Amino acid sequence: MSPDEIAAELCGIILGDGHVHKHSNRITISGSSDDLVYFRIRVIPLFQKLFPFVNPRIVKLKNKNAYNLEVENKSIINFFIGRFGFKRGPKYEAHIPPDILSSPSFIPHFLRGLFDTDGCLKFSKQARAYSYYPRVRIALVSSPLTHQLSSILTQAGFTFSKGTQQNHGYATKRSLVCYEISGKHAFEKWMRLIRPANPVHVTKYEYWKKFGHYIPKITFAERIRQIGPGGFEPPSQESESRILDRYTTGLLDMER
Repeated sequence: MSPDEIAAELCGIILGDGHVHKHSNRITISGSSDDLVYFRIRVIPLFQKLFPFVNPRIVKLKNKNAYNLEVENKSIINFFIGRFGFKRGPKYEAHIPPDILSSPSFIPHFLRGLFDTDGCLKFSKQARAYSYYPRVRIALVSSPLTHQLSSILTQAGFTFSKGTQQNHGYATKRSLVCYEISGKHAFEKWMRLIRPANPVHVTKYEYWKKFGHYIPKITFAERIRQIGPGGFEPPSQESESRILDRYTTGLLDMER
C-alpha cells in the first residue's frame, strides 16, 4: 500500500469508531475485546508504516469488556487536521475528506477502514430455517459524512438501501443512518473490492463461505476453531484468550 492509501484507510478508521480529542493531542479508536486482534495486526501497523516514530497503546476500559487504541502525538493530529480537514471533539460535523471524494482509487481503502470499525455483517433466514442471506451494514450517527457515503458507495459500484432510526440507544438525539448492501453477489463483490481487514468480519465471511450459512451467536473464538489456522480442531480445551492469541500470532507471522 502507498502512503496515501494507508492514510485513506486510517481516515475511515478514525471517522468510524475513533475521534480526535478536543484538548489533548490524542486519537482514540474504540473497540470490543474481539477487536484486539484487529488493533494488533492491522491498525497499529498502519499507523507505524505512515508514522514510524509512533508507539500506539491499547488501554482496557474499567468495568467494561472493551478497549481503546490510543495514538498520542501532535504532528499526527496536525496531519489529519491539516490534510484531511478533521475536527477535534464530536464528529457531528464530520465529512469525507475532499481528497478521498475526488480520488476513486482511494475510496475502497476509506470504505475498508470505515466498515472495519463501524460496520457489521448480518445474516437473515428469509424463507429458510437457517441464517444464510448476507447483508453488509454500516450505521452512523447523522452527519454530513453519512450522506456523502451514498456518493462513494455509488462511485464504487454498489447498490444499497438507506434508512434512519430514531430510537437507537446512542447518547444523542440525532438519528442513526443505516446503509445495507444485500444478497450473495453483492456480498462477494464487497469482500472482493473492499477487502475488509478486521478478522471479526473476515471470519464471519469465511464461516459463511465454508458452511453456506451463519450461526448468529457463534463467538469469534469458535469461528477461529472451525475456519482459522489449523482448521477445525475439536475438542479444544484452550481458553478463548489463548485461541485468539494463537490466531493473532499466526496472522502476524503471515505478514512478515
